[in-house]
Amino acid sequence: MFWVFIILVLYGGLIFSYCVGWNNTATYYSKQYNLSVSVIVAMKDEAKNIKNLYKNLILQSYPKEKIEIIFVNDHSQDNTLELLKELEGNNIHCLNMPENSYGKKKSIKKAAELASGDIIIVTDADCTFSYDWVRTMVDCFGNDKIKLVSGPVTYK
Repeated sequence: MFWVFIILVLYGGLIFSYCVGWNNTATYYSKQYNLSVSVIVAMKDEAKNIKNLYKNLILQSYPKEKIEIIFVNDHSQDNTLELLKELEGNNIHCLNMPENSYGKKKSIKKAAELASGDIIIVTDADCTFSYDWVRTMVDCFGNDKIKLVSGPVTYK
């Protein structure tokens, strides 16, 4: 019983130190929107989500000339590719994965190789975003030491 008490105290101390560390983490906001952003969306059989996704992305508050959107179709069996081709133009690009290359990771890698943005943001086709989503993600890069930002996801 003594060892259980010791382990619980040590575990509690560890959790407490995590809480203190998170609360003391400084947040940096750039408020300078001169960075270009490439938003990558790898998708397979997402025809039902494309219109909502597109609407969410084009309504972003971030300067439109600074956003590039790259949709990657990973061998969809529905009409995802056809719908994406209708959206292509200006800063919206549509890639179709080659026959011998499959998977989300490979799709993201292919898009990242073609991305021209200073920052790359990756999301899923079935996600929805607030009006300031891109701006909020870019704000976190106000500190040069920050190399990765991860955003929360909630399920509905």
